[in-house]
Amino acid sequence: MVAVIGWLAAGAVFLIRLHGLGSLPPGLLTDLIASHAVAAAVAVVYTYFPVTFFVLRWYYPGLVAAGHICPAETERLHRLVRRSRIYLGIAASVPLIGVPAGLVFLDPDQQQSVIGPIVGLRVGGLFAFAIALRTFYALDANLNALHRIVDPHPHQRA
Repeated sequence: MVAVIGWLAAGAVFLIRLHGLGSLPPGLLTDLIASHAVAAAVAVVYTYFPVTFFVLRWYYPGLVAAGHICPAETERLHRLVRRSRIYLGIAASVPLIGVPAGLVFLDPDQQQSVIGPIVGLRVGGLFAFAIALRTFYALDANLNALHRIVDPHPHQRA
């Protein structure tokens, strides 16, 4: 949430400052907004996986071992699994949507001038997604193990 709020605030400041500098062509303004949205998605999604991995791998097991868990932990772990899948989908869509969104509002000359960064975004996005996918699988394994510890008898409910 902090990253989303920060990017929304930065986007608002960015648009206000751009408006103060003068008028921009609508296509360029739309392209800048789309680029900002892609950067926001990258900032949110690609920080989610390492932070969640760190917490689940090192911090949360200590809480479980110390007995700082409650019956609601099972539902929280299920929500975390669902949220991780959503973030993985967003991570996959960033390079797929970001590149066309960055090009659609530019004229052919502008597209030619940004082809290098676009290729870099595509390749970097694929590598980042591969890392996010690997982290997702590790998170999934951790979540399954933690779920078995938190709720060892899922079918024996009173």
